[in-house]
Amino acid sequence: MAYGSNSWVEITFLNGTKIRQETEHSHYVTFDITKHNGEPRGNVKHALCIHDWNGSNYGFHRAKDVYQELVDKINTKSPQSIIEWDCHEESSRGWNDLWLDPANITRLENGDGEYINITRDGRRLIITMHRR
Repeated sequence: MAYGSNSWVEITFLNGTKIRQETEHSHYVTFDITKHNGEPRGNVKHALCIHDWNGSNYGFHRAKDVYQELVDKINTKSPQSIIEWDCHEESSRGWNDLWLDPANITRLENGDGEYINITRDGRRLIITMHRR
């Protein structure tokens, strides 16, 4: 993501509603997206993650504020979608990992051209990661 441009993430929920979190702090805040294929998060085996890692405390605090706004937006639309928000600060850096349940989501997309589509085949979820 280029400095000076906006950074954003958009979530489309199973019921069709969407939320978008955007920030002008693109040089401090990222919305990297991935699916977790390892150990379950909560009771969810293939959780989705929106991630920001920051190499400075100042940037971490900007990111934490933006992620708090995102958590608040999700809580108003689909609170059952949040598995865990892992927000941690160390001496000179920090990170935000927002873990989401794909059972409540149909699409997760960011401004870097990454997106995850979640489709259903009966009770089975098909999670497909794409990069443009």
